[in-house]
Amino acid sequence: MKTMDVPRRRRGGERRYGWQKVGAAFKISKDDLAYLNIEYKRDKGSPTSTLLSILGTKGKTVSDLVNVLRSPKVNLPNVASQIGRYIKEANKFQ
Repeated sequence: MKTMDVPRRRRGGERRYGWQKVGAAFKISKDDLAYLNIEYKRDKGSPTSTLLSILGTKGKTVSDLVNVLRSPKVNLPNVASQIGRYIKEANKFQ
């Protein structure tokens, strides 16, 4: 998930993080997304981890997350694939 904490350049040079794109796709308010930026200032803080906790409290599932990651709006199929591999590997031990 660290991948989503790394900024990506958009057209026009604007920097945007993966967690911001995911949050926007899940319709998290702009104020809440701005608040998540504070996580970078915390020792070992991660906006991505905090966002995932928020999504969990809203009843969102891993499947919902993977679908959003693969959507054209977010376009992070590499992260979706990483989650899929992790789940597949975890299922081997059950």
